[in-house]
Amino acid sequence: MEPSVQPVAMMAPTTYQADDVQQILQLALARQDDDGEFTREQLLEIAEELNISPDCLAAAETAWLTQKQQQNQQAEFDLYRRDRFRHRAVRMTIIIGLLAGLDLMAGDGLGWSRYCLLMGGTVILWRAWQTFQPKGAAYFRELERWEQRRQLKTTVQNLWQSLQKRLHR
Repeated sequence: MEPSVQPVAMMAPTTYQADDVQQILQLALARQDDDGEFTREQLLEIAEELNISPDCLAAAETAWLTQKQQQNQQAEFDLYRRDRFRHRAVRMTIIIGLLAGLDLMAGDGLGWSRYCLLMGGTVILWRAWQTFQPKGAAYFRELERWEQRRQLKTTVQNLWQSLQKRLHR
């Protein structure tokens, strides 16, 4: 006997959980050939067809925008951390290299500079671990401090520009 192939509609359940609907729609949208962009009007129409109230949609859109801003902020912070690590590692490597070079020129190979090499290597490894570690509590504390410094810098720049405009009137 040959196994029978049933259409998908026959095998599909009659009801779906909200998470299942979200996953199915996400897969269907990913498979579409268009550019994947929707207008605000299309979003409102889709929500209406799914019986999602405009207030609920607006709250979800606000939460989505906030989440998107946080993700962008974290990506910018991660780039800042990688750049800072790279700068520090290069600086430390140059200093250790100069010290090792001085020790080699003094004769007898590496003497006291091997301790500098060991300590410098340890510092670089420690900073690499701090920079590339999974996002833990320390990461989020540093992210918060970084954002506070950025906001302070922006505030001072705005005040300075405002003061300059008033002085040039």
